[in-house]
Amino acid sequence: MIQNIAEFLEELKKNGIEIIKASEYVKHPGLIGEMYEGLTTELLNKSIFKGFDLRVCSGKVKNNTGGISAQIDCMLVVGEGEDIPFTDKKVYHYSKVIAVFEVKKTLNKTEIIDSFAKMRTITEVSSNPDFDGEKSTMQMLRTAWQILTNTELPARNVVDALPEHLQYIYHVLFMEAFLPLRISIGYYGYKTEYALRNAFWKLLEEKTNLGERKGLGIGSFPSMIICGNNSLIKGNGMPNAIPFHDSHCYWSIYISSDKNPLLNLLDLIWTRLSFKFGISSTSIFDDGLTYEMFHRFIDCRFDKTENMMGWSYNYIEMSDSDLNLEAHEQKWVPVELDKFEFILINTLIKKEKIDRTEWDFNEFVKEKGVELDKILERLHKERLIFYNDTEIKLSTQQCHVTRMKGKFYAGEDGNGLMSKWIEQVRGS
Repeated sequence: MIQNIAEFLEELKKNGIEIIKASEYVKHPGLIGEMYEGLTTELLNKSIFKGFDLRVCSGKVKNNTGGISAQIDCMLVVGEGEDIPFTDKKVYHYSKVIAVFEVKKTLNKTEIIDSFAKMRTITEVSSNPDFDGEKSTMQMLRTAWQILTNTELPARNVVDALPEHLQYIYHVLFMEAFLPLRISIGYYGYKTEYALRNAFWKLLEEKTNLGERKGLGIGSFPSMIICGNNSLIKGNGMPNAIPFHDSHCYWSIYISSDKNPLLNLLDLIWTRLSFKFGISSTSIFDDGLTYEMFHRFIDCRFDKTENMMGWSYNYIEMSDSDLNLEAHEQKWVPVELDKFEFILINTLIKKEKIDRTEWDFNEFVKEKGVELDKILERLHKERLIFYNDTEIKLSTQQCHVTRMKGKFYAGEDGNGLMSKWIEQVRGS
């Protein structure tokens, strides 16, 4: 479904650009800019769910204490807002804003800086504690935390007991789930994925070398930057992410792609809407068993010294040719299990957890003659379970097990992937 709509929007975008080109004889930058903003509004109106009172408008974002953002080119919002007299602009409380968009005809260094500044006003206004968030905020946070760390989300009252870097990651992810999506769109500019990556990194380097670090924390990065057919996307697990890697807990905070950016944009927006309105992800993302592989771009980690603390960045350098050679899609497959693992996972599906101290369970393990710790380590690495010294739990939202052609398999079916795989195998 999402793939089909992305292809439709891509054709709509191409036609819209041609119409704008034919009208650029007006030679008025403001009017030309408004045409591109209007095209963006049209694309968004064609891509959103019907029946949830979603609207697309331009205007400002406010909080309850008088804070107000810079003017935003385009916003995806819920319900009625306040009219700004004698204009077609609106003011919305940040709790009603799904996403904000800065639209540029041509994206360059100056426009990226301008987008950062405007997006920062959204962050400042929305961070005011006059709204505690919704149930969906914690659901997105939990999903993102598990994708990135492969551990259970800690209760809020024990977050302060976590290692310091995980405390900061928790708070960043909470704000990412709480804040509206912040997206910058340029129709022209950097022509390749490599050029966009290089320009953004040089901008960070330049600002850092000048001592202008304020506003360059990972929370300030836009959720997505689109330039032509290329994009930079936040790896915050909502939904895109590369799990934390190596012993230093590096986080791939920004990833890049040269695939249809409208597909990635829809992925961001519809993921948020699916959490907010409780829509089945199967009905939205029913696009087969392949998923896009992104390129690592900027890794970060939390560092602390005697004089300062904050995020340190690492640029993952890739040449233009390397980016073009990388595979863009990977096929999803479930985890193959042996018989003991099948029994273990099947038991967890029926029960909330297994008590590792229980006599019957330990006798069963002895009878089967298996090395339990090695099995648990493997199933955890495969992202099927969480475990500690006393208990074992499923880490999936909706695990499904099956026996196909004499072999046992398990996989996540909350997103319908396991069911689709079974259907495909049976049909082959």
